[in-house]
Amino acid sequence: MSLNTSQAITQESLIPTLDSLLYMHGAVLHDNGTLIEVLPADAVQSAGVPRLQLDNAQGYQTLVVPLRYISVKEMEKILRTVASDSAVIDSDQSNNLLLLTASGTELATLLSTIRTFDVNQLKGMSIGLFQLRYVTPETIIGELESVFGDTATGPVAGLLRFVAIERLNTVMAITPQPQYLDSVQQWVGRLDRKGQNASPTLHVYKVKYGKAEYLASLLDKLFRVKKRPSVTSGSAELSLPEGIRNTEYQQPSGVAPGGIRVIADKENNSLLIMATESDYEGILLSLQQLDILPHQVLVEATIVEVSLSGDLNYGIDWFLRMALAARVWGAKPG
Repeated sequence: MSLNTSQAITQESLIPTLDSLLYMHGAVLHDNGTLIEVLPADAVQSAGVPRLQLDNAQGYQTLVVPLRYISVKEMEKILRTVASDSAVIDSDQSNNLLLLTASGTELATLLSTIRTFDVNQLKGMSIGLFQLRYVTPETIIGELESVFGDTATGPVAGLLRFVAIERLNTVMAITPQPQYLDSVQQWVGRLDRKGQNASPTLHVYKVKYGKAEYLASLLDKLFRVKKRPSVTSGSAELSLPEGIRNTEYQQPSGVAPGGIRVIADKENNSLLIMATESDYEGILLSLQQLDILPHQVLVEATIVEVSLSGDLNYGIDWFLRMALAARVWGAKPG
């Protein structure tokens, strides 16, 4: 092979230029410790000690490349699409770093690819967290994608992404356009609604000022329903009274009779309430008016001035006892 250049090649560019020329013909420059030899790329057994920086004065070499933002598994998939068959790509997942072995020319290409993809994906992004009350994150994400379009292939692809956070029952929205978060918030408010057949769930109300047993008895009287089963020990069947909603309480569809219950937890001074979200909201409004700080007790005190005399030398108690004895026996105290 021959190489013609329009101008002189500097000494620093000589090895990289030769390495590029050999790379196009399946050969590499290999430093054996004494000489730099030219070998077929598939015949090289070792690339020497791994380096952290690319050495342009060397040909075939091994680089250790730590990754900052992207996982090594994802980066390895990307690099294999651009690397030659002779390049060796190994990954250390525990330390999130790559070991790349190839010619200097190919290593420069692989490093450029890494710099393109190993970036902070959240830099410059706006993030919104939307906590849900009635709907699961997966359900509402599917409904949001129906509104905004598929975030992978739809009109907002690359502009809006949803992430489900199961532990917090929350949806996270990520976007480079902050105005999208306002729209997401509006739609989450519209879609996060309880269904017609909402099931009762357990609610724990910690009593602040009163006693759990007393409040449970008040709720039993306040929310009593006609033709309900009698109250069992420690529990009360509840519904909203006519005085609260101005209409007779109707059991929600899909909820079996007796599904709304209140149990007094004496040990923790709490109320265990089994009810749907809508029923619990009505009960909670009543509890906010019933569980209040009790009235203070007024204590009146009178200060009496006492003049001490010889009759009180042995104390007031002794004097009174002697006076009582004198009345009974007709004797004078003293």
